[in-house]
Amino acid sequence: MEEEKKEKEVIILNKPFKGGWLNNEGNIGHEIIDFFLADNGKHYVYNMPHGQCPSNFLVGDEEKKGELKKTKGKYIAEYMVLVNDVHTKKNSEKKYEILYIIKLKGKIRHSCEKTNEEIIKSKEIKYNKILLNDIYGPDGSQYLTFEAEAIYKVSKPSEPVIFNAKKFNFGRNTNGYIKSDVGEYSEDYNELREIIKNNEIVSNKSNLKKLAEESAGKFHIEKTFLDLIGAQNSEQAFTNMLHSLLNNNEIFKKFCREFKKREDEFAEKETFTIKREYEISNKSGRIDICGESESQIIIIENKIDSALNGKKKDEKITQLTTYYNWGMGKNKKLICFITVPDYRFDEIENEIKDYDNNMVEKYKIIKYSEIVKFLNENEELLKKNELIKKLYKQIRNAFANWSYPTKEKLYASMFLMATIEAKRKYKKKNI
Repeated sequence: MEEEKKEKEVIILNKPFKGGWLNNEGNIGHEIIDFFLADNGKHYVYNMPHGQCPSNFLVGDEEKKGELKKTKGKYIAEYMVLVNDVHTKKNSEKKYEILYIIKLKGKIRHSCEKTNEEIIKSKEIKYNKILLNDIYGPDGSQYLTFEAEAIYKVSKPSEPVIFNAKKFNFGRNTNGYIKSDVGEYSEDYNELREIIKNNEIVSNKSNLKKLAEESAGKFHIEKTFLDLIGAQNSEQAFTNMLHSLLNNNEIFKKFCREFKKREDEFAEKETFTIKREYEISNKSGRIDICGESESQIIIIENKIDSALNGKKKDEKITQLTTYYNWGMGKNKKLICFITVPDYRFDEIENEIKDYDNNMVEKYKIIKYSEIVKFLNENEELLKKNELIKKLYKQIRNAFANWSYPTKEKLYASMFLMATIEAKRKYKKKNI
């Protein structure tokens, strides 16, 4: 008796774009399409690196009809999984955080037989009543590969779901395909399939609607003077702004009282000298903002995109220990802060635990949203400075623009802002 043929399957992996490229004017990660319902009520998914789906991958019931008997060289692609790299101390480890599991409904773009513009126009794919190619422009940078049946959000900041790959290594510009019949990856395939099985959500339609609402956020991104000079993600610019805001003893003391840890003693009756880019004595680093009084030192390190600097793996320390030891050497009481965009809070906290664990209890991490709240509560006092008075709203908005709890919500807002700008240009063009 001939052995029954077993269907071959493939799981497609995808990664969100990261880095400074996304912060340039007009550049929005293709994956943001995953997080928005189009005006036609459908979800569309991009498949990196080239936006295409191999012709031998069967997607959706319609395409599989009549093809299952011809299983030679054919794979059923039912799921795409959106992942983030997890940085580990051991470079040999391949770990990925599972962000979303996407159940695929059908294939939109088989190859290059149609341009993006043709696909978008023929299917009337619009966001905020604007065709997708009018949002991005006719440069061919956006791709629509699949229509999604359901999208399941998996990881939470406090409870990440990790895929521990034994053999599979997913690079930025490599195809993220794990096939069920490739022996080398069989263990990885089985583990990923089990993760999918354990994280599926039954209520597909409500899940899609909820996902779209959650990802949209409050859309509070505002243009500021930083957009004019291309410094929207400049750590230097934000450090300079924070220094200007705190370079007043009354405001500085309020900031320290607001954010210090409960056990920290603060010399609030003393006068502080507040310096920016303060070079410590042995030239082993510069503290972003340093406040010093007769008996106390306040250290403030600001991060937007960068990781901790000055890592010494053998000693398990970073720049944080270097600054802390310098302060202790001055025989003064120390209070240490790190200011970060909200979506980086967990990342920075984990990085300190991994590389500089002794500093976990020494540094208080402050989210940008907390800085925005502090600015709102002290607006009247801050506006006593005439320059800050003129720029107050833009400074506050600049910090608010980085106050999203996740990067997907940040990019969702960027995408909506792009549709609003496209609509404005479209109306102006057609007046």
